[in-house]
Amino acid sequence: MPQNVLALVAFITTVILFYIEARVKINDLNRQDYKEDIFYRSMSWGTAYLPQDLRDMLDRDEKVLWAGKPRKAPLVLKSFISTVIVLPFIIIPFFIFQITGPALLNPIVIIFFLFWYGIISIFAIMPIYNFLMWKNIWYMLTNKRVIVRTGLIGIDYDILELENIQQINVNVGLIDKIYNTGTIVLQSIGVKPIILWAVEEPYKIQKVIRRAVEEVKN
Repeated sequence: MPQNVLALVAFITTVILFYIEARVKINDLNRQDYKEDIFYRSMSWGTAYLPQDLRDMLDRDEKVLWAGKPRKAPLVLKSFISTVIVLPFIIIPFFIFQITGPALLNPIVIIFFLFWYGIISIFAIMPIYNFLMWKNIWYMLTNKRVIVRTGLIGIDYDILELENIQQINVNVGLIDKIYNTGTIVLQSIGVKPIILWAVEEPYKIQKVIRRAVEEVKN
């Protein structure tokens, strides 16, 4: 039985890697003809396409420099990979029960496995959670601050004033390379970092944010 589990995991991993390789080749061809600047494309949106709650947060003298959403595919696929990784930890206990039988029907053991599956389930449902949450995620850069809007049932806001931004980092993983996206991390002293996931053309957006920060500080 364990051999079958390992074979299943290997098969799923092979399919994912094959898909990734195919996407890389397709994106390499598409990027050769890619001429559109995402910054100016986002600027053309204005504020009309922003959710009403974000527009209501703007001050009278506040201007939107850039606004956008994460790209859905890499946002979901990143969490899907974590689900594949924990898949053996979900399946193997079932085989342990089949092998040992009633020997494991002990209250302490049962409580342990309930706790075990409670932790594992967090990773298992992350792709679904990110898929459903995507519609509520918005990023907005103004001439004063950065606002990240998230939430599934309720709406949460992470806000960081431009003058407090100390460092702007870009992290690009394997999935990001396929979709030409990246994670932008805005760091400040004394507060938690602001994270923008699955941002298209992340290095261009990093430059836009850096220019806005420099203008505020100068």
